[in-house]
Amino acid sequence: KEEEPRRVAKKEEKEEQKKEEPRRVAKEEERKASPEGSSSSNPTGCTRLFVGNLPWSVDAAGVDEALGCAATHVKYITDKDTKMFYGSAFVEVGDPEKAAQAVERSGVDVGGRPITIKICPPRPGDLWPPPRQEVKARTPRPESGTTRLFVGNVAYEASEDDFLKQVSDLLKKDDAVRDVRWLTDRDSGDFKGSGFLDLYAVEDADTLYRTLNGATLKGRKLRIDYVAS
Repeated sequence: KEEEPRRVAKKEEKEEQKKEEPRRVAKEEERKASPEGSSSSNPTGCTRLFVGNLPWSVDAAGVDEALGCAATHVKYITDKDTKMFYGSAFVEVGDPEKAAQAVERSGVDVGGRPITIKICPPRPGDLWPPPRQEVKARTPRPESGTTRLFVGNVAYEASEDDFLKQVSDLLKKDDAVRDVRWLTDRDSGDFKGSGFLDLYAVEDADTLYRTLNGATLKGRKLRIDYVAS
C-alpha cells in the first residue's frame, strides 16, 4: 500500500514526459538548425527546413504560403500516441536556392503567429525525404462541441458568396452562419486563403466538419478543422 502513491507518481511522470517529447524534439531540431537566412548560409545545398511556431490549424497550402514556394514533403511533429500537432514541421523544398529564400521569410505572419524557418540537414540515418507527403491529423472534436471551424486552402478567386452558397447547400438552410472572418496579410491586405467560420449550432459545425472538408471550391479542396471555443 505504501508503494502505491510512488507507482502512481512515476506513472504520471512518464505520461508528462511523453507529452513533452514532441516539444523537446522540436526545440532540439531548432537549436541544431542553421540560424542564418541568406544563400551564403546554405553552402552544402541543403533542401530540408525546420519550420516552427506554426498555428495548429495550418494545412499544406498554409505551409507553402509561409515558405513562398511549394514544399514536396511535409513531416509534422506530433505526439506519438495522441497524434496531436505541436506547431513544428520538417519540410523538403527540393531546391537549395528555394530553401535559402524561404529562410529569409522567417518571421512572416501565419495565422497571427511569427513563424521560424531554418536550414535543417537530416540527421545521419534519417530517411529523408519520407516515402510520401505526410498529412497532419485533423483536430479532434472538442468534448463539449464547438460552433467555430477553421477553413483553409480557399482559392484566392473564390468570393465569400461562393463559399456561403456551398455552406447553405450542404446544410440545406440559409441562416446557419453567424460570422465569417477571413485572414489577410497585415501589410498588404491580401487574402491568405483561409479564415474562420462561426455557426449558430454545434450540430451544423459537426456536419460541415464531415461534409465540407475536401469539397472543391473554385478548383481547390477545402480543409475544415475544429477550433476550440
